[in-house]
Amino acid sequence: MPAVREDATVPMATHGLPHAPGPCPRSVVLGESVLGEGVVAADGPTRDLLCDEALMRAHRLEPPSGPDPRSVPPPHA
Repeated sequence: MPAVREDATVPMATHGLPHAPGPCPRSVVLGESVLGEGVVAADGPTRDLLCDEALMRAHRLEPPSGPDPRSVPPPHA
């Protein structure tokens, strides 16, 4: 498998949301516009997005259960 460049975007889907901040320092939440088109609802540090209860509720996302996402060590720089 070829190495991934540090500046590459790698799509990832996971059910392990409390552990997502480790490999994914930045996340994007996709939403839907009034016209039914996809829009970026939020873009930022994964830890912040997962801890934003209003954002999670507004987009019908379940807050992660298990360890607090803020307790997951950041990826190695």
